[in-house]
Parts: sequence; structure tokens; C-alpha cells
Amino acid sequence: MKTTFFALLACMAFATACGGGGSKKKKTEAEPEAATGSVAAVGGGVSTAGSVKLMVPIDVSSGDLGLLGTAATAYSVDLASCLSGYSDTVTQANADGIEVYKGDRNCLAKLTAFTTGGVVYNTTNAGASNFTTWLANDTALFASAAGAIIRVKVIAQLSSPIAGTEPVTYTFSELRDATSDIVYSESQVSDAHLITVSSQEAPLFKLVSSTYAGVDAVTGAPKFTFKLECVDDPSLASPVSVGMSAGSAANTLCGTNDLNTVTYKLVKDTYSSVISITNAETIFSSAGTGVTIPGDQYAIDATHEGFSTVALNGPGGLGTPGNEHMILVVRAGLSYTYYNVDVTTVVQ
Repeated sequence: MKTTFFALLACMAFATACGGGGSKKKKTEAEPEAATGSVAAVGGGVSTAGSVKLMVPIDVSSGDLGLLGTAATAYSVDLASCLSGYSDTVTQANADGIEVYKGDRNCLAKLTAFTTGGVVYNTTNAGASNFTTWLANDTALFASAAGAIIRVKVIAQLSSPIAGTEPVTYTFSELRDATSDIVYSESQVSDAHLITVSSQEAPLFKLVSSTYAGVDAVTGAPKFTFKLECVDDPSLASPVSVGMSAGSAANTLCGTNDLNTVTYKLVKDTYSSVISITNAETIFSSAGTGVTIPGDQYAIDATHEGFSTVALNGPGGLGTPGNEHMILVVRAGLSYTYYNVDVTTVVQ
């Protein structure tokens, strides 16, 4: 089972990014539909003397959402709460975008729904909870009809009064369930306001090997070390190892995540082998263990690179039922990848 969280990033672009736009087309309404590419609202910022509105047209550009392999291509953003009383809704079908009054106050660009990988996420499906203020640092849970949950956070909102240069930024993250689990035998009005749907990529590591390092002398808990290798997608049945590139240091970048942002934890499996985003966030309410660069890095060859963990203690002695089931969780930024670790206990 996979739960995903992604990133919705809005930034500012000039009129030439979408070819100007001096004329206005009639707006049309359409429901979000799946397509390839990320969704971006790119402002033309075209006006004439005496004009009191500026057009914010829409452009669809390509992008990678990591886990699903396709970009979010449909969305709905409401303009609301403006002091002028003006409101509107923009979707990917609104070729001319949305108009905002110059100098208007209290306006909010409210993300209400988006589509990624052919799945629509919104704030009205069961399990969703909407934003409270739509201001910076406000968060919401978007849900699909099937109950998949994505956490979305407001990073930046329209200025009051409208400044004409501010970006609108949302971020959301993803969670991947890696297939390389380990089972032991006995022996992650303004000028242009760009809205882009992209992702905070989960850690792209496959668990390639591990070592049972004995028992903690004080707690009696088993000790383990794990070797994780950079791959194309750890949630695939047969992920392919890929080379790492230069980041904060030599060969520290796996996908979009640098080893200097990666932390990890080994915890007792009280989740029936499947964790949610809120579970992962709770697990990391206290800091995990970071990767030491370059001491924890390894490279077998140009396409087999990664890192090894320090020795991690299990939840307790293996003689206590339940302690034989664990989950290794790797975190990068807002995203997580996790691995089930199970030990077959001794039977006489």
C-alpha cells in the first residue's frame, strides 16, 4: 500500500513566459482531467491605460511528480475574500486565466482540488480537512475518492494589498512503501502569480542488505545495520540502481534529495506493516539519525552507490512478543520511504 504526499509550488514569471496576452478570451468552465505535465499559472500582466484589472493566464509545463511518474495536470483554484467583492475560479481549462483588481485587499488564492496520476484530490472527500486561513504555514489534508491522503501546506499567499510581484506557493509531500523489505530467518490585480504542481520526492533508496549486529548489553534489544542503495524508484517490484551525482559533496545527490537532508529511524511495527503520513510525522517528532558524509557513503561502481546506517537498536528483547516486527523509516525533507524488517524468532 502506498500513500503519497506531493509539493504544489507557485512562483512568479514575466509576460513573455506565456506569450503576452493583450486580448481576452471568453472563459470556460471544465472539470479537472488527467494529462502529462505539471500545472503552472503564468502571468501575462497585460493592461492598458485606465485598466483596473490584470489577466493571469494559464500555462501547462512539464514536470515530474516522482512516485506516480506523471505530473498533476488539472487543478481548481478559487479567488475569494477580496475586499472588492470580486471572485472567480480558475482551472486548467481557463486559457485566459483569472483577473485580479490592482490594489485589492484580503484576496486569497485557494487551492480546492488537483489531479495527478489520473486521481483527483480535493478537500471534500472523506478523510480530507480544509485550510483554516489559507495564509503561510496553514495546512490541509487533500483526499482522493478512494481515501488516499496528501498533506498540503501554504508557503506564500497573495499580498494585501495586491503587490503585483508576490508568488503563491503551496508544498506537499509524498510517502513511498519500498518493496525491498527485509525478513530475517532464525540464522519519503497583480502581475503574474505562477501556480505549479510538482513534488517533494521521497528518498529513492533500496534496502540491499543488512547485518544482525548482536544484542544491546543493557536493553537486550537486537542491533542491526542497513545498506541502502540509490535506485530509480524503490516502490517498483524491481528497482534499478542508478549512480549518484554531486550535491553538497561528491556523489551525495540521489534523485532530488541530498544525503545531507536524509535521516532515518528503526521503530517497532505497531502499524500492521503499513504506515501513513501522520504516522511518519509522529515517528519523526523527535530527530532521526543523519548520514555522515563521507564516512557512511559507499560506492561499488558508478551505478551502485548509497549509504550505510549506524547500528540501530530494535524496540526491545526478541523474547517479548511484537519486538520481532520493525519498520525502518528514511526521511528527506517532508517525504518518507519505509521498509518492513521482521525477525523469525527462535523456536525450540
